[in-house]
Amino acid sequence: MAQRPPDSFVRTFSPGLQKLLVGALARAYHAVARAHRLHPGFNERTFGFSVYEVGVHELSSIAEENADRLRVKWIEQAFRLIAGPYEVAYHKVGHSAHDDIRVSFPNNEGAVTSMVLASYLPGLEPDLSQATRVVLAHMGNPEEGLCAAYLCIPIGHDAAGRINEWGFTYEIFRKAGDGQSGSSESTGAPDFPPDEVIEQLRVTPRKRERKPRA
Repeated sequence: MAQRPPDSFVRTFSPGLQKLLVGALARAYHAVARAHRLHPGFNERTFGFSVYEVGVHELSSIAEENADRLRVKWIEQAFRLIAGPYEVAYHKVGHSAHDDIRVSFPNNEGAVTSMVLASYLPGLEPDLSQATRVVLAHMGNPEEGLCAAYLCIPIGHDAAGRINEWGFTYEIFRKAGDGQSGSSESTGAPDFPPDEVIEQLRVTPRKRERKPRA
């Protein structure tokens, strides 16, 4: 049976907070896309870097405006949002709404290794009820802007320190398929009642091979 995150995940990442996070991401993508179109020197690499930097600004702004539920924390040079008991990292993982979150991960080496939930005993699966670190994973491009956003709990990484497995993924935004500005947002509360939410949740397979930390 697939695991689910603790009740605190449901309480913390409410529809209101999801809307704030998606709004910040959408503004970052919109601002960077305009600059990207205006200068021939922009490319996919500069786009991703700029989305990160502008996104940090936008997420910091909503934290200042909503200090009762968000705050910013810098761990050395790594940006984190603190939401309730959760430490939230912010990373681009894909290009479009059609990318499969189950196999879409940050390219950062080492910087996100500390976000990975480890098991207490070798060979056992990590217990998602103990998770306190979440990745705000987003997908998008200069033409369409923000295409999708997820809250993910990472449970695996490769020898280089890159996340390579999600234990749990929750979609909070997906752009409408027609590509128009009117997008469809999945910002309902992850309250996990009955069958309809079980279908909505994107829980990754649990079969995995443990690897030592880099």
